[in-house]
Formats: sequence, C-alpha cells, structure tokens
Amino acid sequence: MLNDVFAVLSDIGLLAGGAAAAHANIAWAHHMNVEVEAQDRTRYFVKAGPLADAALAREAWALGAAPGCLPGHTPALLANVTRNGLRFLVMSALDVEPVRTLGDIVDDPQRLEQWCGVFRGLPRMGPPALGAREEMRQFIEGDLPVLARHIGLEENRRRLETLPQAAQHGDLVANNIGHVGARPVVFDWEDFGKIDLPGFDVALLLGSLLNHDPAKIAALCREEGQGAPWLAPLLAAAGLDRAQFAGLLPIYYGAFFWIKCVGGYGAMIQNAARHTIELLVRDQGSG
Repeated sequence: MLNDVFAVLSDIGLLAGGAAAAHANIAWAHHMNVEVEAQDRTRYFVKAGPLADAALAREAWALGAAPGCLPGHTPALLANVTRNGLRFLVMSALDVEPVRTLGDIVDDPQRLEQWCGVFRGLPRMGPPALGAREEMRQFIEGDLPVLARHIGLEENRRRLETLPQAAQHGDLVANNIGHVGARPVVFDWEDFGKIDLPGFDVALLLGSLLNHDPAKIAALCREEGQGAPWLAPLLAAAGLDRAQFAGLLPIYYGAFFWIKCVGGYGAMIQNAARHTIELLVRDQGSG
C-alpha cells in the first residue's frame, strides 16, 4: 500500500521530486495512515483503505463539507483518489500543538470562542445518519440495562424524545484535536453523523480531558461546577444549558459505548465507558 501512496502523490503532482521521508502506521486492520515529506520539505498526510470502506468515504465527505461550516478547522482535503481498489485521502499535514489538559482550551478566551464556533458549525455540515438514534436506543436496551432503566424514567425519556437531531463529529477526543495558534483543528471524521445528540461532542471532549472520570465530569454540572464559567458558552454553542447537559451525560456515554462497540474498538475503552455510565447513572440517583 505504501508504494500506492507514493504513486498517488506522484500522479496528482505532489511528489514530483520524490519522497525525502515517509512514516506509516496501521490505524486499524484495514486503514493505513502515512505522512510523506517531499523533497521540497512539504508534508502530506494520506489515509488509505478499501474503496468499500464506508467510514473512509464518510471522512472524505465530511472533509469536503467542512470548509463551508468550519473554515480552517480541519486539514485541507487535497485529493480523494481511487487506485487498485483502494481509496486515498490526501490531506495537508499540519504542525499542531496537542491538547493535553482542559486548560489548553478554556483558559485562553480566544481559543474558547474558537471552540464555541466549532460546536456551532458542526451540525451545519450535514444531516445525521438515518435511524442512528433508534439504532443506539435498541443497542442500549440490549447491552446496557442500567442505562436502559435510567432512560425509561419519565423525565429522562421525555428529555431524549424532545432533543432535536444535530450531527456530531462522533469521536471528538483529545488525541483527535489540536491547535494552530488559537485555532482549533479537528481530525478523524470517520464517525461524523453517527451520533445526533446535541452536546455529545462537548461531553466527549471534556470527558476525554478528564480521563472519563465520572466524578469530575458530574462535578462540572453540580453546584461546585459554577466555578467553571467557561462551560456555559460551550453548552450554549451546542444549544443546551447546564441542567440539560447534566441530565444527558449518562446517555452521551451510552452513545459513546455504542459507537465504540460497533466500531470494533478494544475492551479497554469499552470497559471504561461502561464504568462511567454506571457511576453517572448512580450519581443521578437511578442506578
């Protein structure tokens, strides 16, 4: 596959002088991520996989739609090329500052406002997948009885039924984002639109930066969380207030668990999500 990457870059005129260096890693059994540095020191990032891979096709679509709704917040999609039964997404390689702590986002007012813009722009990129919420609900009923009972309570059922649909990135965790100056950059769009719960991306981003610790996550929404004034603008950008967000936290993590299970992620992340769900439900008095 690596030779095909070089051939694709040459065919589209990006590797005329040859490659100075290349670094490749297998992300999944069927995906390859390759960073190539051309002789002129320009770097390109290529994601490759089977042409029939729906996730890769979804990422191509999302990156194509992003400039109109999230200008500058994604890598530029330079080419979407097929070769030998494979799809190759050629993107600009960016020098990003990684996000390691919550403070990297919320302590800088300019960055915080930029992130609010990201959360406002995400649902405008396109509609969520048809039937996604019902598929998630059926999964929860079969695999997460604690959460199914929680959702079955009248208040929680009404909260979920009246929640509008808004496409989410679906995997907005700390290692899928970075900053170029104050500007957030978001990567890995294979799960875009699989989740349609407003606020899911906010919950997942905050949760990943808090090591998915249910006590810390829940504390943001309780009285002591009033010491986090940055939360209100993030939630407003997602169309929620603090009480709505708090009530939806177990459901967000149920959606996270579902998407990791159907995506074939390992037992470690699945177990962490299940544990967080159980403690969040207990925190809300319905466990």
